[in-house]
Amino acid sequence: MSGQKKFAGRWRLFALWLCFAALNLGAIGGAQAGKPGTVRPAIATPPDPEDQTPDAAPFNIWVPTTLFVGQTFTPKISFRNMGNPVWTGYSYHVGSLYDYWGQPRLDFGGTIRFNDVLALQPTLVAPTTPGTYPFAWQMMYDGGGFFGSTTQVYMINVVVPKNDAALGAVSAPPLLMRPGEARLVSVTLTNTGNTTWSAADGYQLGFVGDAMTWGGHRVPLPSSVAPNGAATFSFYITAPAMSGIYTAQWGMLRESVEWFGQQTGVYSIKVQPPQPPQISVSRTPSTMQANQSFTLNWSTSNATSLSRVCTANGTGFTSNDSMALSGASSGTASAAWVGYPSTCIWSASGPGGTSTATEMMATAGYGAEFVIQSVPSTMIAGQTYQVSVTMKNTGALAWSAANNAQLGTTGPANNITWGLNRVPLSGVVLPGQNAQFVAIVKAPVAAGAYNLQWQMTEPVSGAFGNPSANVRVDVLAAAAGAPTLNVSHAPTTLTSGENYTVTWSSTNATRVTMQCSDANYSVVLRNAGQFSAIAKPEWAGAPAVCTWTAAGPAGSVTLQDTMTTQAAPAYCN
Repeated sequence: MSGQKKFAGRWRLFALWLCFAALNLGAIGGAQAGKPGTVRPAIATPPDPEDQTPDAAPFNIWVPTTLFVGQTFTPKISFRNMGNPVWTGYSYHVGSLYDYWGQPRLDFGGTIRFNDVLALQPTLVAPTTPGTYPFAWQMMYDGGGFFGSTTQVYMINVVVPKNDAALGAVSAPPLLMRPGEARLVSVTLTNTGNTTWSAADGYQLGFVGDAMTWGGHRVPLPSSVAPNGAATFSFYITAPAMSGIYTAQWGMLRESVEWFGQQTGVYSIKVQPPQPPQISVSRTPSTMQANQSFTLNWSTSNATSLSRVCTANGTGFTSNDSMALSGASSGTASAAWVGYPSTCIWSASGPGGTSTATEMMATAGYGAEFVIQSVPSTMIAGQTYQVSVTMKNTGALAWSAANNAQLGTTGPANNITWGLNRVPLSGVVLPGQNAQFVAIVKAPVAAGAYNLQWQMTEPVSGAFGNPSANVRVDVLAAAAGAPTLNVSHAPTTLTSGENYTVTWSSTNATRVTMQCSDANYSVVLRNAGQFSAIAKPEWAGAPAVCTWTAAGPAGSVTLQDTMTTQAAPAYCN
């Protein structure tokens, strides 16, 4: 075949190749990114079948622009078969035009036909001497030498690897630490060398001197860092167990290769002796109240153990408990604790020694002491009588109507032998003060000997304090025809400025009289009746005693009715 035919055939092939390359960019891109092997692009018109001259054109070349001396690398080298002869791995090869890269030729397997692409990714080695080296390849076959077009000549810089680092921000350790204390430190370093830092290649932050003083001598690289990139190492250091002055300094290294770059300053850290334990104890309320709830809170620092020994004064009671280092508890103060303050010694131990804290506990409660009473020793069955009892507040809490502190019958408790079992307070009785209770009792209807005794009481604590002296009262049967007299007023305690009502009745009486302590005259009344009046303000705080007498043919009977008046409450508009 003539040279013109060859030229025309090759020109048509080149034109078709450009067209298909433009239309099939995605397919070509896939070939560039693929592993070594055959890539089948679009079909092009083959050369004249009679032309058996091998031909090749570079298809895709990729090579790094910079390498380290002796570095292995895998470039991409591919040629398209532009001729009729089939390339086989037995006789065809890719040859290097410059013998610097460790392999003068590249072999392959399989067959490459017309328009197929031979794509290789060989493993090559950079020269061991720094410099700029050419990189170019061409197809070749046994017995015939090189053929086809060569690749572009790429100039590759081969340099010596350089590790370097510039110090950035540092969150320095404290100047003072306690034994075993852990503190956070951070160090930022910028890669100013030409190598990429990676954990796989042994790059990490190290403690200069390689001592394990602070619990470790290496800090792993958080992620790979390319040249001009930065890494921040955040890590905890733990102070030594022994007190003293220690140093700390950190820098970059490639393990088993070299330390490099700027290092942190040398930090001088004083590890102080362990601090003695601290104990905090609080009780709410600080003075407990009998039958009321309380809360105990405690905490420690610098301690590894905590114990508590409590002793109740005057009882011989002692408790010894192992406690959590911090906590809280709650409970209800027992009425039995009143009058028996307790002392608790808290002991905390730790590396710095042992410390103690003393907690004094007291329980406030109601207390009462009998003072005096006025009770008739003889009564007539069914008749009413006035009695009075005086009690002293010996407790830590005030008595008041608000907390329902009252005088109650006892022997047995809450009995109603005398027609009632409670006598209310008319005011507030502070600790140390006396309270006089005046009550109208009614003798039992059956004659006999009865006990009359009183004791203070309130709803939560129940009966408290010493009871009054027991009085034995002889109740006599009413004589035939003897007068009887009953008197009551409502309300039991009067309020100044408000209405009250007095009601009375009698039997076997021909005359009923009443004389009150605030008047100098006697009033003669019907044998039975009722009247209402308004309590005067001046009566407040001054109990009035009215003496009633019923007289008849068989004699007379007298009783006293004590009326206590309280001041009217004040109101704010």
